[in-house]
Amino acid sequence: MTQTVDPFDELAALFLTEADEPPTIDRDGRCTTVELVVVGHLPVRAGLWLTPYADARAREGGPTALLRLDSDEPSIQILQPPEALVKMSAGPAGYSTIRDAVGDLARAGVGMWVVRPASDVAPSELLEAGADRITILSSADEAAIVGAYQRLKDLVEAAEQSGVALPSLGLAVLGADRQAAQRMRQRLNRTTSTFLEIQLPLVACVQRMDAAIRAEDFPRLADEPAPSLASVLGWIRDASLSAQPLAASRVSTIEPDLGGNQCRRPSSVKIAPKPSVEVEPKNPDSSTEPDAHGAPITLAKYVPGLTPLPVRCPGHERLELGVDSAGRLHVLAREAQLRDLYAVEAWANAHRELIARACTDQWIDTTAIPVRHVFTDEPASLADLHGCELRLHVLAPVTVAGRRGWYAAPLNALVR
Repeated sequence: MTQTVDPFDELAALFLTEADEPPTIDRDGRCTTVELVVVGHLPVRAGLWLTPYADARAREGGPTALLRLDSDEPSIQILQPPEALVKMSAGPAGYSTIRDAVGDLARAGVGMWVVRPASDVAPSELLEAGADRITILSSADEAAIVGAYQRLKDLVEAAEQSGVALPSLGLAVLGADRQAAQRMRQRLNRTTSTFLEIQLPLVACVQRMDAAIRAEDFPRLADEPAPSLASVLGWIRDASLSAQPLAASRVSTIEPDLGGNQCRRPSSVKIAPKPSVEVEPKNPDSSTEPDAHGAPITLAKYVPGLTPLPVRCPGHERLELGVDSAGRLHVLAREAQLRDLYAVEAWANAHRELIARACTDQWIDTTAIPVRHVFTDEPASLADLHGCELRLHVLAPVTVAGRRGWYAAPLNALVR
């Protein structure tokens, strides 16, 4: 039996003892995330896709508020509403100001905010609002690629003119399957890499509208002068901080925000080390996995220039992570774990800065999109995946002169 200490708990302790700026933390000890969505070229009526997108975010991150500021009557919709949802602090007529509504929702435990600004908000105002991420909502056709590029170009030019740094950017493809979404992202990134020197991660793909979305609409907001976007985001931050005092005992994990920037805790908050866990080491099955004297060999060994990383995605520990000489993350899986590959890619993409903190002996480019690898012992089974955004490899046992070994080779050209 071997005693090990969870490396992520040690990393958490490192974060919690550094002097840093206070974070925005909600009443459940989670980082509050504020995301602005810019609606691009979408199928049918664009506004109908906001709720399915917010629901996709809520399924990943918990109760989410969709705040629409794109009309004369702002509205709030709650996706995956929390059990502790309270009534708005409005009077008997059921009206409330935006600020009051934000306070009620923060106290109820809403930690994710998807904000749709008014259509006439200038790109500079989007940047100055201080969101964690700006996400382009788009379809996957030709017009959508052109429209998404133009909106990104406007944001980049506004950042250069105003001197405001670009926040994290993302792309959500709606009304298309994941393969079409990946093709659209790849084509868009070819152009943005060349002319804008940026690349967008695919943060969500919603193929169709789901009639069974669990949502709750709040009463209509009271008439009031239209507040600035920065004011609304400021109210969200303030309400989340003051919703309820945060007990030190409730802070036990580090959860990065949507843009991949780690949520930072005050230096006065500490956690006790987690007790060591006893685990029984398991030797690899030499008939299906390569080993060296009973110890497993990482898949990264069979990819030239790749260094394995000692971190794994929770719940998907069979998949491996590596980094190349350019600092780009790689996700490696066997054919049996092919369906988990995209989930681990999304996790690695969202936690790039945390992974970089955990692997200080390797330089990791937190702006690069992870590369996906699939290994198989039967190349014909992956024939339909040639030409897609996957690096395919054969890794199969061979016997030569009575001695058993492993044969490894790439099956397709490098995917960039």
